[in-house]
Amino acid sequence: MTSIDAQRASTNEEPPSGGSGDLDGTVAQRVRAREQRRFYPEVQALRAVAIGMVLLFHFGSGIPFVGGGLVGVDVFFVISGFLISGHLLAELDRTGRVRLADFYARRARRLLPASLSVLLAVAVATALILPREAWGDAGRSVLASAFYAMNLYAAHLTALGGQEAFAALPTVHYWSLSAEEQFYLLWPPLILLAAAVASWLGRRGRAVGRVTAVGIALTVVAVVSFVVALVWTWIDYPVAYFVTVTRVWEFAAGGLVALLLRRWAPTQRTATVLRWLGLILILPGSLLLVLPDVMPGPGVLPAVAAFPAPLAVPAVLGTALVIIAGGTRPGSFLDRVVKWRPTQWLGLISYSVYLWHWPLVPLTEALLGQMGAPVRIALLALSLLLGHVWQRWVEDASRYVPGMKQSTRMSLWAALAGMLVVGGVGLLLAVAGGS
Repeated sequence: MTSIDAQRASTNEEPPSGGSGDLDGTVAQRVRAREQRRFYPEVQALRAVAIGMVLLFHFGSGIPFVGGGLVGVDVFFVISGFLISGHLLAELDRTGRVRLADFYARRARRLLPASLSVLLAVAVATALILPREAWGDAGRSVLASAFYAMNLYAAHLTALGGQEAFAALPTVHYWSLSAEEQFYLLWPPLILLAAAVASWLGRRGRAVGRVTAVGIALTVVAVVSFVVALVWTWIDYPVAYFVTVTRVWEFAAGGLVALLLRRWAPTQRTATVLRWLGLILILPGSLLLVLPDVMPGPGVLPAVAAFPAPLAVPAVLGTALVIIAGGTRPGSFLDRVVKWRPTQWLGLISYSVYLWHWPLVPLTEALLGQMGAPVRIALLALSLLLGHVWQRWVEDASRYVPGMKQSTRMSLWAALAGMLVVGGVGLLLAVAGGS
């Protein structure tokens, strides 16, 4: 939801190539205007929209037309592809290479403190609240989540027993974070390989620009991933939902946007059209996911049977269009909504809110049984509170641990140690559960 992941509000997390189309004039002038921006409230607002949809999907049981909220995760995937691709390309521009160890150390410092601390809290709560016979599955899910393999574990459980096999696991939502981390393993080497091919061709007199080479690579990967997603969804949609290969095209869409914005930026008028079209695709477009459920008929499958391909296309395309459109026109209605403090706040805490929101559901159900609207509203409020606390005192605070930011090696060793400890706790929980 990377994830969801991983989305930051600080200026050093935004790629230099994404900004607004605030200035008309030549294409070059508009592109330069975008490059001068270092913080993009419209991207933060997209995060707020994404986490809002996820929260409605999980806490809005019984509310009509909120079933499409699961596309909030797809919005996060596109944003992640855009941000990470922008950072990698910017580093290539500055240094001619990408330091993979530094890249992974930065990801670890951004993501793991909050992720692992929530997993540890969930493991403890599981032991205190859930019956012993539930510890085995919950412990294994904590172990899988600690090593960012929850999507693969969920796909495995789905293949064995359908949705019921994993629906009550308190860390099942880590599937999207796992897919995002697996994307982080793939993406830097892919961009480096494309840049190396461009350099190799240049030395042989067949000049191909670095941006062009990367664009071709991302396009090929996106097309292959989308075709695999279509086929796999048709054959076995419950498993296809979780596996990373069926989601790579969504990250690639964000990467292609980052490349496009290095060469072109829309005028204000064009940006306004793109922005509204994008929002229509993300919000009303997500209703495509619930139409078979609200208008059932003979032989109609659940909407998720066509997910992630092709039904994720509207949300992915809509997110890409909103990012391309850039900053809102000052003083406009959308500008006021985007820059509204609650909007920016929700986008800021979206990662920690995502981490906390789902575990509260199965743990509370174990305590109270069936949950009514008042309980769900209380859990929603608690998710926001915990997200705010974790964003400030875990996410941000952990970024400035003395010596950690300056030492790539220390960051990576600390990340591995944390994963081993939390994974070990999950393993102990599974063993104590006797299964």
